[in-house]
Amino acid sequence: MKKHMLSKILALALFIGAFALSAGCNAQGEPGAVLNTVTPRPTPDTPQSIITPGPLPSPRPTVPPGHASVRIPVILYHGVMPDDRPGTGPASYYWVWRNNSVIMTERRFREHMQYLYDNDFNTVTAAQFEAWFFDNAPLPPNPVMLHFDDGYESDYLFAAPIMQEFGFTAINFIHTQPDRGPNHQRLTLTSFGHISRDQINRLRVSAGGAFEFASHSHAMHNGPHTIQGLTQAQVQADFRTSLAMVPMCLENWYAFTYGSFTQAAITGLRTEGVTIGWSTMTGYTYQADAYTLDQHIILPRFSIMSGDYHSGYGMTAFSAMVRGYR
Repeated sequence: MKKHMLSKILALALFIGAFALSAGCNAQGEPGAVLNTVTPRPTPDTPQSIITPGPLPSPRPTVPPGHASVRIPVILYHGVMPDDRPGTGPASYYWVWRNNSVIMTERRFREHMQYLYDNDFNTVTAAQFEAWFFDNAPLPPNPVMLHFDDGYESDYLFAAPIMQEFGFTAINFIHTQPDRGPNHQRLTLTSFGHISRDQINRLRVSAGGAFEFASHSHAMHNGPHTIQGLTQAQVQADFRTSLAMVPMCLENWYAFTYGSFTQAAITGLRTEGVTIGWSTMTGYTYQADAYTLDQHIILPRFSIMSGDYHSGYGMTAFSAMVRGYR
């Protein structure tokens, strides 16, 4: 009798336990809900930062229909040097800089520009980008934006003449602490050299040149990640100094040195009126990014600067990048 009663009690206990599990709470305390344990797939084309900053608040308002999938490739260059060819003078620079990851040869850079020209790509100006990004204005067919960081003299000597052959323009982000006056550091076998104010004025799009100019900071290019230790006020002061040292035609654009950023830097730059900022994160710039509070201050670019790009960044990879297949 006791055995029979014990069996009934055990059976009843198992039934009650199973019912309790099926009617229990999920992680949020919602009765009867099923807890989803499937890990969502990462969103395609999410830019991955070279530098891992702290978490940044980025409210995401509702994106108007048709905006979320519209994107543009932004290609970042740093330096262009003469090819390996006999002789002295500028040609000899190749032997010094040939293993530097931010350098491309004239030949490879010309191939990039020729490809864009032959395939009816149009370089986008800052004004066109902003009108599209914020106001949904149409872009020219096959849009691509070109950037140069640091403001080296090679931009003046080698890159600009090639771009002007094809009628292309670019945004040039310069850091202003180096002397940009008449005694500026020239391109030598031991220095990239720095573009001077006089050269900047000749190269301005408004003067028929190839570049629009914007800030890459004043004194944050002396060592990696120096922005990480600065306060908001220090970032703002550095930015104002850069504009005073070299008048920029784009006072609301900015490129972070080494791609490093902090919330204090973002807040400070927004306070100074910066509305477009660029990182070294890799990816396309989406029109939807304009509808986030912080994202349009840390926009991504494709950096032509890692690996043996100066001799080997082939046209297949470049074609995929500008056509939207990367």
